[in-house]
Amino acid sequence: MGDILKDYVGGFIFTASIWVAIFFIVRPPQRGRKLVRGICIGMLVLLASPVLLLGLAFGGIRGLIGAIIELLIMSGVGVFIPACLVASRIGNHFGAIFDGGNEPPEAHPFYYIAKLKRSERRYDEAIARVEEQLKRFPSDCEGQMLLAEIQATDLHDLPAAQSLVEDLAHQKHRQPGEIALAFQRLAEWHLQIGRDKSSARAALMKIIELLPNSEPALLADGKLSHLGE
Repeated sequence: MGDILKDYVGGFIFTASIWVAIFFIVRPPQRGRKLVRGICIGMLVLLASPVLLLGLAFGGIRGLIGAIIELLIMSGVGVFIPACLVASRIGNHFGAIFDGGNEPPEAHPFYYIAKLKRSERRYDEAIARVEEQLKRFPSDCEGQMLLAEIQATDLHDLPAAQSLVEDLAHQKHRQPGEIALAFQRLAEWHLQIGRDKSSARAALMKIIELLPNSEPALLADGKLSHLGE
């Protein structure tokens, strides 16, 4: 009985040390934790049933206790660690479908403070905030159009707004929809703020020039016809 107790205590200490190491070293992520538990329980039940029966059949109580100790050790070394690693990978794979996985989130420009300053009519500070973001994201269309809108509608500086729109339109990899929207807004500003139909026509003509035979060009042509009435 003393030998059995020594075997049991030794197996318990060894197994406990393995489980502590597992907890701190290969602890699965939150999204894979339930999957880890399910795999481990299933594998342990599958392995435990025949091993315990064989231990009891061939060694009696001593054999049963020995089988339990061996299962504890085996479950820590041979089952739980691989299961953790496999389940973590599977959990990461399926979790990535819903939350993007372990990749860091993509950075985006932040214009909330600029818009807040604008609402307070602190236009110079608003422009400075937009320009700060454009230093980090120089090709961002939203920021450039926000800057042009402040110049046109708040400061009534239509030449500055036009310069910003033209710069945006000639940037590389600029999408046709962004170009069309920029010149449409410029045409609106010329009409609403400057009361200048000639400049508005020129802005719409730019859409036809830069995007020939496109839907935005057809829409711009229709607006030109309307302006001519």
